[in-house]
Amino acid sequence: NRWHRGLLETLIKSQRMLFNPHYGITGLFALPFYFVFELAGPLVELYGYLFFILASIFRIINYTYASLFFALAVAVGTMISLGSILLEELSPRRYPGIKDILELLPSCLLENIIYRQCLSFIRVKAFIDYLKGKKEWGKMEKKGF
Repeated sequence: NRWHRGLLETLIKSQRMLFNPHYGITGLFALPFYFVFELAGPLVELYGYLFFILASIFRIINYTYASLFFALAVAVGTMISLGSILLEELSPRRYPGIKDILELLPSCLLENIIYRQCLSFIRVKAFIDYLKGKKEWGKMEKKGF
């Protein structure tokens, strides 16, 4: 969770740049994007999971709509991942053959079903660690190829 704690630390130190036209595109667009989507996004996602669990416990959820909403969220996330692969392929042709692209396709779906949820919990843990004052990065060992 070091990366997310570092992001949080950087954004807090740079908050005077937020929505400040003096800093151009960085202040008006880049930093607000990171605050909303990278920093607050995992918290909103966690609240969504907690709300779903509580709504299930108290039987105040329509599972048909919840399932459709989840399917739509996965579909949109998958389309974004596919679009990223397509853009990467159109620019410097990073993937040498069609086989390489086909191998990536399952990860576009799995990223939105398993990986995203795990990463959200790791990011929330990083947020909690930061609030507790955890500043050290831990021991980092160099490893060769």
